[in-house]
Parts: sequence; C-alpha cells; structure tokens
Amino acid sequence: MKIMSSIPFFETIIDKMRANEPKLKAIIAKYNPDLYIIDDFAGSPTLIHSKKPWVFLFSGNPLFVLKDDRTPPSCSGYPSNGDPSEWEEFKELGKDLFTKQSIKYNEWMREEGFPITTNNKAIIDSPYLNIYGYPEELICLQNKA
Repeated sequence: MKIMSSIPFFETIIDKMRANEPKLKAIIAKYNPDLYIIDDFAGSPTLIHSKKPWVFLFSGNPLFVLKDDRTPPSCSGYPSNGDPSEWEEFKELGKDLFTKQSIKYNEWMREEGFPITTNNKAIIDSPYLNIYGYPEELICLQNKA
C-alpha cells in the first residue's frame, strides 16, 4: 500500500475516464440505451446523472465494498483469520488513497455541474440496483454487522 500511495493510481483512472467521456457521450447519442451498467471504480457523470436508470455491478475484490472490522483490508493480502491489529496501518493508508480519489472525482463532478459525493467511498452506489458477486459467507457477515 505504501508503494500505491506514491503512485497516482486512482487519479490516473479518473483522468482516463475523463479522457474517454466524449467518446462515451457519442456512443450514448448514437445508440440511446435504456439502461446503463457500470462496472468501474467510479461512475461517469454522463451515466449516473442521466435521466436513465443505471446499475452498479461490482466484479472486483469484494473487500473493496465490504467494510467490516472482521475482514482484512482489500488488496492487502492479509488472511481473513489473521491478527486484525496488523491491518490498521494498511487501513489508514487506504483511507488516504480513497480521500485522494474522492477529491479528484469531485473536482470532475463540480466542473461538469453535478453534485459532489460526500461519503468518501471509492465506489458510488446506484439508487436503482447494485450487484455484488460475493460468496454467501460475506453476505451473511455483512447482514450480521
């Protein structure tokens, strides 16, 4: 995580999304879909602020969206049955990365004239439908929290 904090990983993702936004607008204008399905770290303002429903599909590491003290931080490599006290430093570094992503993402939203996010999450939930491909054990864990 220390290495990732020195690399502008999320900033690069947002920059690439911004660069692709004109192409996305052209595709939407040409095909006029009824529904958008987003499987990405952040939602395109063209999609999430349109008047059409959008589904958030998360196919990545389930620990990215499951924030629970009983599970190791996402992308850490720590075992789920490990010592949780060893996870703290990694979690703190992760918070900084997500804060940086939120700042960069909100700058983009503001420039486009859309509301900013205030939840400091890496991923924005859809008001329509969210799909998480998790094993049953994680779903049960989340419901017990």
